[in-house]
Amino acid sequence: MNRSIAMGLLLLPLVGAAHGLKAKDRAAVALSTEWIQKANKPAAGENGEVVYTFGQSLPTLVCAPLRACDVRLQPGEKVKRPLAGDTSRWIIAPATSGRDGDETTHVVIKPKEAGLDTNLIITTDRRTYHIRLVSTKTQWMPAVSFTYPEDSERQWADFIARQEAQERLRRNRTLPGVGLSVDALNFAYDIEGESHWRPLRVFDDGVHTYIDLPREATHRDAPVLLVKDDGGDRLVNYRLKGARFIVDALFDEAVLISGVGRHQERVTVERR
Repeated sequence: MNRSIAMGLLLLPLVGAAHGLKAKDRAAVALSTEWIQKANKPAAGENGEVVYTFGQSLPTLVCAPLRACDVRLQPGEKVKRPLAGDTSRWIIAPATSGRDGDETTHVVIKPKEAGLDTNLIITTDRRTYHIRLVSTKTQWMPAVSFTYPEDSERQWADFIARQEAQERLRRNRTLPGVGLSVDALNFAYDIEGESHWRPLRVFDDGVHTYIDLPREATHRDAPVLLVKDDGGDRLVNYRLKGARFIVDALFDEAVLISGVGRHQERVTVERR
């Protein structure tokens, strides 16, 4: 068992018995006491603010009569309602800073006398603040604010999500079997002619030309590729990978041929 919980349980039996607390109640109080007393050393912020980490323990605001203490909330956070344990000897008022639409809410707190000790609950549209209020004759804290661990976690989660989205976009825009983004490929080709193996698309990467045939064409006679130039039709180096012709050159016009005589099928591919 945690040492601070054990100490709390040892100190509570007499008090608990006097107030009718059961063992489970004393255990609950011990847990709360542990959180209240948990070390949460504040840090120095801008403009003299004392900065606590939200949710780590019960932060204390020390104020004094004739002094106004400021609890600054997260920018854009809206207060629903503040609730104090002692509303007769503490003045709690709202204030805002910043321009319309980009405001920061402040809770301004003033004790009417010294020697007070109570608590304050501030509910907002994002979270609930629990703060201890203490008043002394002269010591006071002008301003308190908070850091929010979940914001850092959310920022990392958003960053990772953006990276994953960019990677998905990159994969979606990368043509399988080519490894290049579609933005780096030229699809400006016209296809004329009809056949069961008529190309679905033709494109090049500036070095190679790719001719995608229907997948079922690989189970029947594949056509022969001839490139047209001033000397007529000529063979070029190409290979068939699956249903894709990969030509080791660029061309302005080519013809795909299968069959002979009147059964011959021809499809022309021309670069625009």
